[in-house]
Amino acid sequence: MLTAKSGRQYFEETRGLTMYTLDANIFVRDADPRDPDHRICRMLLERLAITNTTLTMPLLVLAEVAGALSREFRVPMRARIFIDLLTALPNVTFIDLDTGLAQEAAYVAADRALRGADAVYVAVAQRHNCALVSLDREQRERAALLVRTLTPHEALAELGGGT
Repeated sequence: MLTAKSGRQYFEETRGLTMYTLDANIFVRDADPRDPDHRICRMLLERLAITNTTLTMPLLVLAEVAGALSREFRVPMRARIFIDLLTALPNVTFIDLDTGLAQEAAYVAADRALRGADAVYVAVAQRHNCALVSLDREQRERAALLVRTLTPHEALAELGGGT
């Protein structure tokens, strides 16, 4: 069941744990075995599941992943199934894009010259004290002054997984 939590409730449940915010590109690459980054994204997601590591992402990830997969494969049902699987993951918490978070993301976008959706991921990572994992070099570099940013390789190494 898909649930979104308030900031306070979420903080109380995750105090002291290492958490990650994954950009949509991690899931999109995981879903495409032809993609050069498929293997590392798959290994990262498997390691995150095995270690039951908390993932904190904006609800926006669902629309971004569904749209990218539907455009890539031209099979809407494949995208829907992938999203259903994503929402069923027990270690994922989805964060509502409320007015406060939208304003934070807007300021991040303005201050760091980020695309709007990229800024939402940064704002979620910042608000929930998560490391941001992304394949997007520009997003990582521009967000690095606000949150800890990692490539999938770096996150996997941090989690004790090998490449």
